[in-house]
Amino acid sequence: NAVVSPQNLNSSYKTVVILYDLIPLLHPDSYLKTRHSKIWYKDRIKKLKQIDCILTISEYSKKIAKKHLNISEKKLFNISGAVDHGVFSFSKEVRRENFIFSVSGMDPRKNLGFLIKSFSQSVSLLKNDFKLIITCHISPEAVKQFRALMKNLNLKDEQVVFTGYITDEEMVEL
Repeated sequence: NAVVSPQNLNSSYKTVVILYDLIPLLHPDSYLKTRHSKIWYKDRIKKLKQIDCILTISEYSKKIAKKHLNISEKKLFNISGAVDHGVFSFSKEVRRENFIFSVSGMDPRKNLGFLIKSFSQSVSLLKNDFKLIITCHISPEAVKQFRALMKNLNLKDEQVVFTGYITDEEMVEL
């Protein structure tokens, strides 16, 4: 939600930013609902175009920036997301419990309701004993809504676990 301002045009310093996505640009009806937010975002995009180098977190983000912002590929570099092998590494002491693990968010485009519906279908069709573990900042009201959906789908509370926010270290323990 923030873009650093480009340096003064007379500066010898170059400005580099990391671009995660352009979701508000692609879905303005969901993210830019007020005149103020539209003006604010348009200003950020204008400033982004003035940046000397843009590091994207995926090839997709790079492609979208090039296509929708008309930014030269010479300024765009995909650095990809990476795993911290100091925290996440293979261990022979692996839990043998079956689970599907989702690190997500409550943003509507993350579509957690669809994930839960899909999970319920897999349980029905495959007769599996998997658990669905959902990790994200989640309000008690949202958990209540998802529990109601689960009830309609004949899922038991213990089949879907909402951890709330957890640290990387806690994630490794799962």
